[in-house]
Amino acid sequence: MSYDFYMPVRVLGGESVVKTQAQRLREFGECCLIVTGGSGAKNSGALQDTQDALHSVGVAFEVFDRIEQNPQTETCRQAGEVARRCGADFLIGIGGGSALDATKAVAVFAANPELSADDIYKMQLSASPLPTVGIGTTAGTGSEVSGVSVLTDTKGVKHSIKGEQVYFKLVLADWRYTASCPYSVTVSTALDAFMHAAEGWLGPKCGEAPTAFAVMCLPILWKELKRMYKTQELPDSEQRKRLYHASLNAGFTLNQCGTLFPHQTGYILTEHYGVPHGRA
Repeated sequence: MSYDFYMPVRVLGGESVVKTQAQRLREFGECCLIVTGGSGAKNSGALQDTQDALHSVGVAFEVFDRIEQNPQTETCRQAGEVARRCGADFLIGIGGGSALDATKAVAVFAANPELSADDIYKMQLSASPLPTVGIGTTAGTGSEVSGVSVLTDTKGVKHSIKGEQVYFKLVLADWRYTASCPYSVTVSTALDAFMHAAEGWLGPKCGEAPTAFAVMCLPILWKELKRMYKTQELPDSEQRKRLYHASLNAGFTLNQCGTLFPHQTGYILTEHYGVPHGRA
């Protein structure tokens, strides 16, 4: 039997992990750019916790909070300019899949100023991307533990970049940051996580290790999706915790196996009709 399992991200999980592991942030340098969207990082409390942690270990920072849903390559290129201007040694991405995927791209642009917005898809780099730290605020993206970043090009079409250089160096995983997600986002991201695990499990690349992760998370995700459909109510704290950890396990399956045609078909619904990614 032959297999290939690769997942180079250090994932540290637990309540208040951003505070308790603040010193690890200092290991990446003296200045960072925090990359977020408009409100999720603030509403979850993750942005304030991160700023406090950076202050506590003497790391200077700036915040770039203009990442949109389905992040655009041009926005990521502009964020890369900001990172160079402030002298960032590393990046911290805070948010759902859009902010996390964007952070990976910003790291590429920050280190490679010669790239135009859509040049990033070629991944022909003169320098390695800046190190990145990920802090998720939704239960579904899988971006924390995958070497993939899905971006929207200057023509409005979604493509991905992938490879060893795209992984986060460190992920700080605290389920409590998902508690501020409204019902629609909670359902959409749970659907996304379910499909990451299901498509990976049914795909041709699935082996014993990704199967184990899928088998752990699929019953949890299915149970919580059914409950939310029947009750039309948000999860409680314990349910949130289970959803978040299940989404990470689904991400491990995604990382090894990739997705199948439902994901690619879903991109069309998102690009042309504005359907949120998970529901699409």
